[in-house]
Amino acid sequence: MLKLSELREKYNSEEACLLYLSELKWPNGYKCPKCGCKHYYKGRKYYFRKCQNCDFDESPTAGTLFHKLKFSMVTAFEIIYWITQTKKGMSIVDIANHFGINQKSAWRFKRKVQIAMSGAKRNKLSGNVEIDEFMLGSLEKMAQGRSLGKKHKALVGIETMITRDGI
Repeated sequence: MLKLSELREKYNSEEACLLYLSELKWPNGYKCPKCGCKHYYKGRKYYFRKCQNCDFDESPTAGTLFHKLKFSMVTAFEIIYWITQTKKGMSIVDIANHFGINQKSAWRFKRKVQIAMSGAKRNKLSGNVEIDEFMLGSLEKMAQGRSLGKKHKALVGIETMITRDGI
């Protein structure tokens, strides 16, 4: 897990964030979404890719939750950090106040992050998947967590292999 200080050090500028997104978007090289050409040259901005065949200019943020962002990418990376790392997330008001953006922009961006995170739940796991342990059972009155109220709970440990076709 990345610490906040490491995040701030690694993604401290727009260029660092755009470089990271470029590497994620085109890990196996550029391919034009319009014509399929694999050859490009620098687009209108440094990290943009412009197709040599059809002149389509593509941003590393196009088609991502960073598309048409109303605040800096550095701020966006930190907002994502706080939404994903804090136990209860962050409210829209907290995001707006803490990062100095308006509430409408905070709401839109948080919603994009939530949609992106829910999309990850739909993708099946593959390869070796190890589950350490979990509690199975119903809630009990006046009992919280795994250490209390084991009367109607069972500790389960699983190690399994999931393939692309399922279990």
